[in-house]
Amino acid sequence: MQDKRAKTKTERHQQRKAELSRRYEIGVTPDLVEKDDDGWYPQLRTHYYLTVGREFLTNRDAKRAASSAVRGWGEFYLET
Repeated sequence: MQDKRAKTKTERHQQRKAELSRRYEIGVTPDLVEKDDDGWYPQLRTHYYLTVGREFLTNRDAKRAASSAVRGWGEFYLET
């Protein structure tokens, strides 16, 4: 369904529900949809990495730096 260009309203809702379910790994409620629409996910992810997920932060940052260096986004530069 994700590759389908013209989706019905029901199909769009089903896809959104599946995306939210994968992202948060909990049941999707109207409250969760509203908070996600308000931009809570980046805030929750930052909170996680700065508290209980701190041990994973270094690995995440290293992957981002390596990816940026390979893609040449200009965010990082390599000294030679």
